[in-house]
Amino acid sequence: FIHFGYGTWTDGANTSGNVDLFSPSDLDTDAWADTAVAAGMGYGVLTTKHHGGFALWDSNQTTYDVVAGQWSGNEVAAGRSGDVVRRYADSFRSRGLGVGIYYSIWDEHHNIDQNVAVTTTGVSATDYVKAELTQLL
Repeated sequence: FIHFGYGTWTDGANTSGNVDLFSPSDLDTDAWADTAVAAGMGYGVLTTKHHGGFALWDSNQTTYDVVAGQWSGNEVAAGRSGDVVRRYADSFRSRGLGVGIYYSIWDEHHNIDQNVAVTTTGVSATDYVKAELTQLL
């Protein structure tokens, strides 16, 4: 289980919306996959979005995602993908590992929890989650 995301760089979930706080240096998902192989794992599970609401892929539902920040733009300019989920999936699959994802439907940034029917932007919470999961999958 790879719990990697916005909170890794902010010491918590932080829903401030400042996407530039996500700024890993030398992200190496190949090293993650190599470590998984060395440990005898058959698959990994990546936290694609935790309850803070920050998406590690280019979500069509929000700009609170990895590609909205400077880090992703820098990665693309250097010839690498700025989509963490894509890099993880490619690395794990290239080594014969299964790819699992974790997606939190609780989203503090968009005010989605078990009691909320509409996001902060006025979209149905159910429709929002379905659209993100459809795109993610």
